[in-house]
Amino acid sequence: MTVAIEARADMLKAALMFISREPTRYYLGGVYVDPAGLAVSTDGHRMFVGALVPDDERATLPAFDGWTIPGEALKRALQGFKPPRGKVDPRITISPERVGDVACKPIDGSFPDWRRVIPEAAAMDGAAAQYQGEYLADFDKAAVLLRGDRRGQCRVYQDGQNPALVSFGERGNYTGGPIRVPVPAFGVLMPLRDLEGVKPPFTALSILKRPA
Repeated sequence: MTVAIEARADMLKAALMFISREPTRYYLGGVYVDPAGLAVSTDGHRMFVGALVPDDERATLPAFDGWTIPGEALKRALQGFKPPRGKVDPRITISPERVGDVACKPIDGSFPDWRRVIPEAAAMDGAAAQYQGEYLADFDKAAVLLRGDRRGQCRVYQDGQNPALVSFGERGNYTGGPIRVPVPAFGVLMPLRDLEGVKPPFTALSILKRPA
C-alpha cells in the first residue's frame, strides 16, 4: 500500500537545510520520512528531526516503510508550493512517488540508524565545546522558519566532545490560538575536535596593546 502524508511544509523546508551535498554521500542527499511520522536529515555533522504532522495525527498514520525524498525534488516542490491564503498550518502531500506536484523516486540507499546518535539528556554534563559557526547559523535559520517569527534563536545544550542537542524553542500553536507550544523538532550537532579546549591562548587586552 502506498502511503500519502499531508506533511507540514515548514518541517520539510527546515529539514532540507541539513541534507548532504557530497556526491559520495548520495544516500544522505534527501529527507528521510521515518515510519514514526518524522522528517530526518543529516550531513554527518549535524542532524534535524521534526514531526511531519501533529501528535494526534501521527498516532493514526498507517504503517509504512520509510523512504528518502531526493533533495532536488523536494526543493522544486517547495518552491512551487502555494498554500491557501491565511492557512495557519500549510501542508504539502508527500508519498514515495510524488511531492506536491513533483514526481520523484526515493533515493536508492539505506538511511543510517539516526536514533543511535541522539544524546541521552540525563547523561549530558554541559561541558563547553567549539562548534562550526556556519552550522549554528543554519540552526538559527531553521528556528526562524519553525517559530514563525524573527527571533531565530536556537539553544544548544552542550556535552563537551559528545554530540550536542539543539532546541528551537516555542511558537504559536498550529491552530492559530494565542498559546505558545514547543516546536516539535530538535537538532543534533557534532562539536569541533578542539584539543586545546575552550580557553583562549591570549588575552584581549594583549591584542589591543600598542606594540613596543
